[in-house]
Amino acid sequence: MALKPEQTVQINFVNWLKHNYPEVSCHVIMIGNEGKRSVQGHQTAKRMGLHKFASDLFIAYPSGEFHGAFIEVKKEGWKLLPSNEEHTQGQLDFLERMLKTGYFGKVCIGLESCKSAIEEYIALKQ
Repeated sequence: MALKPEQTVQINFVNWLKHNYPEVSCHVIMIGNEGKRSVQGHQTAKRMGLHKFASDLFIAYPSGEFHGAFIEVKKEGWKLLPSNEEHTQGQLDFLERMLKTGYFGKVCIGLESCKSAIEEYIALKQ
């Protein structure tokens, strides 16, 4: 099965992180909130803690004033469209809540944006 463009960006980002920041990469957790589930599977996942709008990655590594970082990965060239506006707003609301409770968060469009976000985050530790 072929990878979706967003999955490719995320894989490339995690690989880049492993190569460039191994001390951080071992703290990366993928949040498996995408994919199709049956109604029962969705209800079970929700009861187990699935959050519909949670970011794609959580980095359980403190830096600066933040306890960790949430990264929402988008494919290169991603655009906000009316068809994805509600979902995107939910993701932004999630990141805003995380920020208010001491977590860093970014929506990253493409690999270079992911790299910039984590370098910004790591620099806060200094």
